[in-house]
Amino acid sequence: DLGQRTAVDPMKKLSGEFPSIQASLKKRDTTLAEVLRNQQKLEKQQKLERTGQNIVKTEQMKKCYQSSKEDFLKQNRMLLMELPQFYEKRVEYFQPSLQALIRSQRS
Repeated sequence: DLGQRTAVDPMKKLSGEFPSIQASLKKRDTTLAEVLRNQQKLEKQQKLERTGQNIVKTEQMKKCYQSSKEDFLKQNRMLLMELPQFYEKRVEYFQPSLQALIRSQRS
């Protein structure tokens, strides 16, 4: 059926992209939670007395915090770039299928 091939199949294919987008957003949110957790631990550690052992722990926590923050920023940058592109391309994706459907209706 022409309607199936020109409208339904492309819609199914496009909707198949949403689970991967949702997974990326969830991963970013998880990373953000990790950043906030690491930040709280670091702030708590920095309030402790500055002994040799606490200084070492503080430096380790700073590295852990920075690493998680960089991961989050990288994921966020990627999503901020890709999601608008995905949104903009939706029209380009459907236009040929819809044109084919309209041409077939006129014939």
